[in-house]
Amino acid sequence: MALTEAWTPDHATDPTDGGLTASVARWCEDVRLESIPQEAVTVLHHCVLDWLGVTLAGCADPLVDILTAEVGRAEGACTVLGRTERAAPADAALVNGSAAHALDFDDTHMALPGHPTTPVLSGLLAVAEQRHLPGEALLRALLCGIEVELRLGRMAQPHHYETGWHATATLGSIGAAVACAEALGATVEQRRAAIGIAVSHASGLKSMFGTMCKPVQVGRAAANGVFAARLAQRGMTSNPAALEDPQGFFAAYGGPPGAGSRPWPDDRLELVDNLFKYHASCYFTHAAIEAAGRLREQETPAEDVDRIRVWVNPANRSVCDIPQPETGLEGKFSLRATVALALLGHDTGDPGTFTDDAMIEGRLVEMRERVVVESDPELARTQVRVQVERRDGEARTAVHDSGRPERDLDRQGVRLEDKVRRLATPVLGEEKVGTALGMVRHLHELHDAADLAAALAPTAPRTASAPVRS
Repeated sequence: MALTEAWTPDHATDPTDGGLTASVARWCEDVRLESIPQEAVTVLHHCVLDWLGVTLAGCADPLVDILTAEVGRAEGACTVLGRTERAAPADAALVNGSAAHALDFDDTHMALPGHPTTPVLSGLLAVAEQRHLPGEALLRALLCGIEVELRLGRMAQPHHYETGWHATATLGSIGAAVACAEALGATVEQRRAAIGIAVSHASGLKSMFGTMCKPVQVGRAAANGVFAARLAQRGMTSNPAALEDPQGFFAAYGGPPGAGSRPWPDDRLELVDNLFKYHASCYFTHAAIEAAGRLREQETPAEDVDRIRVWVNPANRSVCDIPQPETGLEGKFSLRATVALALLGHDTGDPGTFTDDAMIEGRLVEMRERVVVESDPELARTQVRVQVERRDGEARTAVHDSGRPERDLDRQGVRLEDKVRRLATPVLGEEKVGTALGMVRHLHELHDAADLAAALAPTAPRTASAPVRS
């Protein structure tokens, strides 16, 4: 079976084949790493690499302290990355998934739109560690989970996200369930049941953006995946048409199967369009940061700036247009604040830039108040136009599109390794980070996922030098 044979909207709703949920469950059965393009395998490794860095960076977040106080323990089956506590599989998925998303620095994909790797891999690693899964099997399960998540996302959009659902959490629950079911060696029927169980637990609201609830929704999605796959393996049943039922996922969460979809070519996966973040803020602020940064390079002194106009797609304003952020978390979802940071030369690739104190610092507030965000429906969601108007009447404009995937994968790999070293070294130390990077580079040859998990835990208690959230 071709990789996408089960995925066209007409096929998905054909009653003679059992419907979309059955099609998804069967599709996973035929996935083989050796049959997919090398480009996709490389991006899959990059997903693991990026997740490792952002999870370790988030492990000292106050949110993670709260969660580990609730579910962490000295003994447990699974590693909590960057910490000495351990946890049961679903609890480890919850904590690691929340940590990975705490800084809003994890990878993204416009098919959701959201962050594909965090919910899937946070759940999968917990199961893989407990089962001592080899690296190749982990990669295969990860591919299945992410691709299912992305393709269902493509079918659900745009209504699902625009209605207010946090797609990383809702669709992430399903992707995580698929990946964990693969790690557990599920049958087609067990995989189908796991999807249904995950659908019944899927939740997450965009109204929580800028609060601790946003990353916890993603952590809960990872835990939902573990929970659903384990229960399905034990024989728990669910609606076998959970996705396409008239009162199922698509009907309740965002329209009928196929809404907002496009045909998928047989020789290409959604995964290869994955995007990685080099600014520690909402991805829909990245184009504005890049454009503002270019304008700053034209050497316009801050005191000479009269007004900054930022044009974005209207839909972005419900996601990242907090006008007067008072906390670092809110700042990550503020076009005005992120543009002001870029124009002032702050390092938006450093999570430590987004602190509560920074958001109320006088110079930043003064620059932020000169920023005017305007809607332009002709712009795609990843596009922006920024104009800096000087006091002498001169105006300069820059445009940027952050939605173009990097096709030079060697360059992307180097940038991601640099990102991981920057984020993870304060937590693990240079030697352990080097070991972990080597494992990820050769993940397909790794004999036991538990070895990777062990490499991501500190040998001594954390110190205050670990990165902290604003």
